[in-house]
Amino acid sequence: MPYVFSQAANPLAIAECEYASAAEIRFSSFTSCIGIVGIRNGEVFGIHLPLAVDDFVTNADIDAALVHCQGLAQTTITGVIGAWTSSRPTVYAYLVAQLGNPAIGVDHDEGVYGARVNNGNLVLSYP
Repeated sequence: MPYVFSQAANPLAIAECEYASAAEIRFSSFTSCIGIVGIRNGEVFGIHLPLAVDDFVTNADIDAALVHCQGLAQTTITGVIGAWTSSRPTVYAYLVAQLGNPAIGVDHDEGVYGARVNNGNLVLSYP
């Protein structure tokens, strides 16, 4: 069964399978997760994709996430990308293809990732 995504109560603490839009967003700590971020209506949008919930992420999970990503500009993938490319390479390739070859942002280890809009441009953060 695909992941079920819901709107985050706090755009500065977007948990697994949550999304939010605001002037600035931050995800809860990524351990093996990635985020899709972009700009919509002048705000930054972010959705938190876990590598696994009950089972590893599938293309159906990607499809469930992408429903919330319509109309994004400057779409970027950020997070622990290496975990995805090493353990779920075909699912990651599917995500990239479905997003139309987005920018690839910050790729670090575990930590708190975020983004904001500055003068109409997406700015990624990794404190």
